[in-house]
Amino acid sequence: MDFAPSKRQRELQRKAGEAAGQLHPLPDVQTRDFWTQAADQGWLSCVDETGEGDALTAVLIHEALGRAGVSRSALFAMGAHLFGVAMTLRAFGKAPADAYLADLTAGKAVGALALTEPNGMSDAANLGTLAKKTDDGWLLTGRKTFVSNGSFADVLLVNARHPEARTSAFSTSLFAVPSKTPGLRTSVIDGPIGLKGSPMADVMLDDVRVGPEALVGRRGQGVVATLTAMRAERSCILAGFVGAAERDLQAVLRHLSGTAREHQALGLALAEASAKLEIARWTLYRGAWSVDHGTDGIRTPALTKLVVARTLAELAQTLQELAAGAGWRDQMGLATAVADTMGILTASGTAMVQLRAIATSLDR
Repeated sequence: MDFAPSKRQRELQRKAGEAAGQLHPLPDVQTRDFWTQAADQGWLSCVDETGEGDALTAVLIHEALGRAGVSRSALFAMGAHLFGVAMTLRAFGKAPADAYLADLTAGKAVGALALTEPNGMSDAANLGTLAKKTDDGWLLTGRKTFVSNGSFADVLLVNARHPEARTSAFSTSLFAVPSKTPGLRTSVIDGPIGLKGSPMADVMLDDVRVGPEALVGRRGQGVVATLTAMRAERSCILAGFVGAAERDLQAVLRHLSGTAREHQALGLALAEASAKLEIARWTLYRGAWSVDHGTDGIRTPALTKLVVARTLAELAQTLQELAAGAGWRDQMGLATAVADTMGILTASGTAMVQLRAIATSLDR
């Protein structure tokens, strides 16, 4: 594995960082202006110049955006859109991809991944959202929650269970559902501590009718499609957060410049913070490389999400503590960083979900 950025990748990183600085502050993620600007800068693309999938380059670009000062809320919204939705549609092709992928890449449409249900479940056997076959397509009924971008998305990827299916392995399908479809309603979830600029939503589906073209892949491929979405999202969505953590570390180093950093305990703590950042960075690169090369769709994404999320959360808390009163007062955005990284501990599956995925692979 060679993670050394190519000349092209270094240039894309440089351009992303410069553009982020010039466009600061970016529009609210709930406005079309934000997505248009992001698309114009190439921040919503996951393919190389030949049209092949290129998750690692997208990760490097999003890392540069975080380093340049783009908020974690904006980074999370873009990550859910790009790695959770666009890359999933691209992997399966056919009707939904033809209908939405160009607009998602151009910022003309926003995507949301609607998998989690109010009971906390998203696995096939426990899905309460149902997909009943009709003469002209499907009838979807159910509830989803904690949907990133859900309140302003144009298309939602919804997993649903076929009630007549005999086995759970082939009992679900994934559907691309336009947000303006009659019967689909969303409401913003109030009260999250972090990522306030990237609101989560509840999604209600009351007899939502979709045509056969809404099916992502084939009927019964819901588990495969969901794992495809999770492979890219878990492996890549925290790229911007790694860049933001590097930005925070540099801010704390400047804040503690001079005599404060000469204190041995502070120096050792800063050294450990730097080491944690590198752990997160190289784990992230390994995860993106795995997505590009199609290796291990369960264990590596789970390991990547678990290690990177936990490491970044620990790093954010360490930096806030090292800044002392300045960290408490949210100077340099350090307290906000702690709150934002709390959110990523549960996004795309909690630590227990990741550990279960890892545990099932140990004997294989």
